[in-house]
This record gives sequence, C-alpha cells and structure tokens, in this order.
Amino acid sequence: SWLSKKERKMQNIRTKPHVLIVDDDERIVDLIRRALLRRNYRVSVSFDGIDAEGAVNDSDIDVMILDVRMESWDGPRLLRQLEETRRRIPTILITGQGTTMDDLTADRGENVRYVFPKPLDLDRLIFAVDALRHESDRAEPVAAGVRS
Repeated sequence: SWLSKKERKMQNIRTKPHVLIVDDDERIVDLIRRALLRRNYRVSVSFDGIDAEGAVNDSDIDVMILDVRMESWDGPRLLRQLEETRRRIPTILITGQGTTMDDLTADRGENVRYVFPKPLDLDRLIFAVDALRHESDRAEPVAAGVRS
C-alpha cells in the first residue's frame, strides 16, 4: 500500500530499537546518545530516576542504560521501582568512581545484565546494547549477572 513520506518515517521510527539513557552527567549522556544514533537506535534521555520512571511507563523501551549514582533518584532505587511494577527492561548499569561492590550487587534485581565502569569503553557498551536488543526481540528471560 502507498504510504506518505511522513507515514513511512513514523513507521520506521516505531521499528527502531529504543534505548533509554539515565545519567545526570550530560557529557556522558551526549557521548552515548551520539554513538547509539549512529547505529540507528531511537534514543530517549533522562537525567534522574524520577524522570526515567515516567519515560519507562510512557514508552516502549527495549534497553535501558542506567547510572548507579545520581543526585535525586539513584539507579538502584529506579530498579526497585521497576521490580515492584514488574517492568522487565534489560538494563546496563554504568558506574563511576566511589561505587563499591555492594552498590553493584545490592537490589539489582533481574533486569540488570551488564555493569560497565566509567570511563566507558564505548565500543563494548554498544556491543552490549546490541546483544540486549536481540534478547529483547526473543523475549526470553536471562539470569541477572555481571558479564565481562
């Protein structure tokens, strides 16, 4: 059937994998966002957990990249909230200096698949997003855990 240019564009947008980046560091967000856009991902951005919770509830997020420590709501709090509402979103945690192993293992829940330290290895991060996108396509549960 014939679709207008605008309809084709909207159809294409809906089929692109959707990644939510949650971090309060605008430089990190911009770096990841640009890399994902180059790989043809649809990208949403939240700078705190409260905003991210709204984005998760209002969108079709395929993968979430989530900072562990943020000023307002931190990553673990958002993960607990997702668990309570039974939202299953494959998640990559990113963490900077000062994060302990307890921070990474406490209350991670089943959504977390990878953990990356800052400064980020952007190639490995994008590779992980690609892997989780395919996992999301299959909709098979995967055991939570740190992968290297």
